[in-house]
Formats: sequence, structure tokens, C-alpha cells
Amino acid sequence: MLTDNIREQLGADGSVLMIMDACHSGTASRGMAICRGTEKVFSEPGYTFRGEPDKGNFDNDDESGIGNLAPMVTLSGSDQHEVNFEYYDKEKDTSYGSLSYAFSKAMMDVGPNTTYRVLFDRISINMSTLTPRQSPQICGEVDMEIFGGKTEAPEPYFRVTKFLNETNVMINGGNLMGIYDSTEVAFYPMDTKDPDDAQAVATGTIIHTSGINSRVLLDKAYDKETISYTRVYITNQNFGDNDIYVKIDLRNNLEMEEALIARISEMPKVKITDENPDLVVEMNNEFTRGSNHLQIITADEIVLYAGEIKSANTEKYIDSITETINSYLQVNLIKKLDIKDPRIKVTFEIIPVTYEWDEIEEYATVTSELDIKQFYNDGNKLEFPEGQVFMFKIKNDGYSRIYYQIIDIKPDNSLEILLPSTNVWDERLPSEFVVEKKDSVILHNDLYQFLPPYGHEYLKLIATRQPIDLRMIIQTRGAKIRGNSSPLEELFRTSYTQTRSEPIMVKPSQLTVQTISLIVVEKKE
Repeated sequence: MLTDNIREQLGADGSVLMIMDACHSGTASRGMAICRGTEKVFSEPGYTFRGEPDKGNFDNDDESGIGNLAPMVTLSGSDQHEVNFEYYDKEKDTSYGSLSYAFSKAMMDVGPNTTYRVLFDRISINMSTLTPRQSPQICGEVDMEIFGGKTEAPEPYFRVTKFLNETNVMINGGNLMGIYDSTEVAFYPMDTKDPDDAQAVATGTIIHTSGINSRVLLDKAYDKETISYTRVYITNQNFGDNDIYVKIDLRNNLEMEEALIARISEMPKVKITDENPDLVVEMNNEFTRGSNHLQIITADEIVLYAGEIKSANTEKYIDSITETINSYLQVNLIKKLDIKDPRIKVTFEIIPVTYEWDEIEEYATVTSELDIKQFYNDGNKLEFPEGQVFMFKIKNDGYSRIYYQIIDIKPDNSLEILLPSTNVWDERLPSEFVVEKKDSVILHNDLYQFLPPYGHEYLKLIATRQPIDLRMIIQTRGAKIRGNSSPLEELFRTSYTQTRSEPIMVKPSQLTVQTISLIVVEKKE
């Protein structure tokens, strides 16, 4: 067996990672994405994914007769009964293996203490926005440090790799590091540790990116010696292609189709396409229920809108459709939000609990904390049954206090701010949601419960150095707020109200975003 031979040569002190970005089985519908490989199941007859430590070709050590093997972890692009879709980069007009791209992107943010489980969580989050219809899998020694702990932590800056001319240079950062065209950068002396305390040598704008490199147009001409020996920091980060692509399949209703196309043409971040759509607006086809039944469905086949066209008031239905599309656009941007300020070192975790309810005081008290490991499914993904109660733990490993907000993105693409609470009886201010330096908090008084809809859910912690408040922006859907707003608040507001097709920018030196990906399932009786 090939893998056993490799593991035997490496020995018990070695480490093997196998990545399988290949198609398993299943069928595609609506032609919504490009599939890879074959529809034949890529496994031995009768094989069932176990989600337990891999022993080499699904055999254990005793049966193979080989001892002293290097531990092994296997990453698969999809479940054995799913199609593995390609990730299509619309901006570059290029397709990639979805797992290969998500893995490469996740590896940009690992350090010597990062485990394969943490890496897999990041891969799952990346794939949720790339190819949401498939479920990546991991098996093996998932709690082992990547490559035996021999990876190096990424630097918070980039370097000039090539001097092209007096106004153009190449740097060692690209799409995989979250750098896209129009991102703004600044060049600092090589001994700079904190750009806020230093003077920039030069500034520039990214004009072309690839996976790991970018071309920078400098603000003016510089000689090679001045610009080459610098550290490059991002000052304003563009989030890349935030457009969404919509397929329109309205049959037997030409009037509504023409009206919808006209309205979408006024939405700068929404494009109409027949291939690789993010959303499908459909009516009177084989996927809708009955005559004149209209629905809007996502790439992972979540229905965002469904209803029967009962009147000739086309404008009313067009309003509902475009409002649903706009909401999806805004939530999709927040789902992709992934920013790390190296000075804000924060993590958060879910603690599942049991509780007792005081009927008189109408108050819940935690009675015990449950082991999170019991909630990992066979694919090593967090999976919670409806009704499970949980609380958060937030840890600040940095050297300054941080303020936080927690956002919940549900399977139906709806968005809710959990903390600070939107409940009228909760009078706590955003400034009260704070964790001091080198400290941690467990939020015993803020209990939550997993509820339908079922599917993939995302919890996002947004940590900043100054208190912010996103509640009013989301509740008013981006209506103008009084006073000065932070760049993050402006980002959220703009995602609702943007009227021009321009980059959405934010300063990465002001916040850190952490994400927990999980699955909510129906409770078993």
C-alpha cells in the first residue's frame, strides 16, 4: 500500500497529510456549478466514512502487519455521496479545485501550535463561501499539530520580491492572503514592528493579484534601494469580488422577467448570468411547486423566498425579489469577512451546557458544562441538535483590552446580532462587552439555544480596540446614523446602501474576526 510505505519510511516521528480533491458520487441540479472527476464512488465497496484515526488505506496496523507508522491525516473535498464542485473565480475567470484553494488559503494563517482540527475548521469556513453545497471531511490524528508543530507563524507584513521599475514592484502576498485589486498598502523601514508608530517610506495600490503575488503601483517614483528593503503593510483592504450572480428562470411570464432584469440592471453589485450563479430566481419550471409559484434559491439549495404570484401587481413582487437579493448580498459579505489585526489576539469557543429554569424568576442557571468533543460528527464537524443550550468563552491573549460583538448567520442566510443584545430589556452598552488584556471571560449569563432552520450556521466574533455598535445599522438596514462611525460600522452600512460598483474597503489594523462553523440538525427522539 502506497500510504503505508510512505508512513513506514517516515517512522513514528513523521507526519503524513493526504489531500483528496476528487469527486465522489451524487448528481448536480440546475447546472449551478462545474463538477470535478466522475460520479463513481471513490472508495472500496461497502466503505462507510468513520471519522476516526486513519490507519492507512482504511486498514488498521494489526491487519496490515506494519508497525511504527507515521501518523496520518486525510482531507477530502466532499462527503462520499456528494459531488465535488470547482471554485470559479469570476474576477479572474479561472477555476480551481475547491479543497485545494480552501486548503492553500487556510495554510496562510497557521502557526506551530495549530492543529489539523483548527486547520479543518478554517477550510470548512472557506469552502462555505466557495462551494456551499459540499461537506469537506477529515479523518486521522486531527488533534495533532500540523506537520508535528514545525510550521512557522505568518508575519503580519509582506516584502518586496521584485523591483520592476521606479513605480511598480511585486510583493509576496496575493488572493490566498486576502489581497485583491485596489487594496492599499504602505512601505515601512525593515525594523518596523508597529506601523502606527512609524513613518511610511512610500504608499501604493494593488493593481494585479495572483494566488501568492501582487503587483503594486507606487504613489510616485522610487529608486530600487529605497523601496526594496521595506516591510509592506495593508492600510485599506479590499474584499475582492463581492458581486453576486443571479440566474433568472421565469417561464411563461415575460412581463415579470423583463421588469426584474430592468430592476437588477440598477443594482451595481448584482450581475445576471446563466453559469455558476449564486442565486436562482425561478418560476414555472421543474423545481418549483405548481403554477405561478416563484422561489429564490441559493447555490446550496436553501430557499430564501417562496410564494405564489396571485395578482397582476408585478412591481410588488419585484420589490420582494430585489429585497431578498440585497439581503443575501449583505449577509454574504459579512460571512466572508476575515480580518486579522496581529495586535488583537483573541479566540472564542462554544461551551455546550445543561441548565435549570427558574419558573418564578424566569431565569436559567447553568448546571453543567458538556465536553465539546461529543458534538463532533463522523466528518469531524461540530454538529448540534436543535434545543442544545450553549454559552461563549472569549480569551484575549493580546496586550490591550478588546471590545467584542457576536453575530449569528443562520442556515437560511438571516443575520442576528447576539451581543450586544437587541432585546429592549437588555440595557448593557457596547462598552461593557470588553475583555481585559491577558484575560478571558465565560458568559454564564448569556445562554443561547440552537433552533431551526437546520443546516450550516456561522458564529462570528468581531473584536476591536474601540467599542462599536452594529445593531442600529442592521435594524435600520443601513439608514444614516448620527455622528462619526468606525470603518467597520461604515462597511456594514455600505453593504446595505451601496449604489456604485466600487470596492468595499476597511482598515485591517482595527479589528480581528474569528468564525465558528457548525451544523444544526433535527433532534433525535
